[in-house]
This record gives sequence, structure tokens and C-alpha cells, in this order.
Amino acid sequence: MDGRATNMIASDSLAPKVARFEGCRLKAYRDAVGVWTIGFGNTTIDGRSVCEGDVITQEQAEAMLARSIAYFAARLDAIALKDGIRFSQNQFDALVSFAYNVGVAGCTRSDVWQACKEARFEQAATLLLNHDHAGGKRLKGLTRRRQAESALFATP
Repeated sequence: MDGRATNMIASDSLAPKVARFEGCRLKAYRDAVGVWTIGFGNTTIDGRSVCEGDVITQEQAEAMLARSIAYFAARLDAIALKDGIRFSQNQFDALVSFAYNVGVAGCTRSDVWQACKEARFEQAATLLLNHDHAGGKRLKGLTRRRQAESALFATP
């Protein structure tokens, strides 16, 4: 590495993909593992945890989505720099989507990230497919999401 930031940002096409996977609910709900969630899968509102009874507008949901994607992209970019990983735009977007769903720690501690650190990018795309469980159960929605993320990751 040459010491410069990689300066990767999520592409403009990522937000609609994440929005489609997450769906939008303007009233707080419990996700598949029981965590209070709102909007496009957000667990916080203005720095506090989502609570039962919380309600937001569509505009708030879209702003939260954009801020969350930017946050995950910035964190992954910084960690990729530290770990010496250079991603293509599609690889980066796929991992930002993955991190949006499992968190930065979940992404960067995963076998997927480890494969990337070792420049095993084809294997990383395949490993994404294994992360389709929540609460110990395989979820059809997560299977579809991981298939799309894997395909995006593998696209030059």
C-alpha cells in the first residue's frame, strides 16, 4: 500500500438495491431476530435505539438509508486500507450491502473479508452465499440478497 486512502464510496446504484432488500417500514417493528428496526432496516434514530411506537416519514427513512450507506462505505474503506485490500467498485458495493445487513464488525470479521485479505476474491463471492441465516434459521429473503450480493461481487 502506498499510504493513501482508497477513497472508495458506494455507487449511486447501491441505495435502491439495499432499499429493495430491506423494504421500508415507517413504524418500528421487530426484525427476524427481534431487534427493533425502522425505515430501511435501521436500528437507531438520531443516535438512539429504535423503540416500540417510533414512527418516521418516508423522507426520514431515505435520509437514514443514505447516511447509513455512507457510514458503512467509509468504515469499510478505512479498514480495507488498513488491511491492504483493493476492491473493484462492484466488490465494494456488494460488501457495503453485506455490512449494512450484518454490521461492520460482522463483515470485517467474516470469512468473506478474510478471503479478500488473502486476495481470494472468487472464493469471497462464493462465501457470501453462506451468510443467509438469522436467528439460526435460513431466511429466503437473505438467501436472495446474498445471491445478488455474490453476483454483484463477482461482476467485473
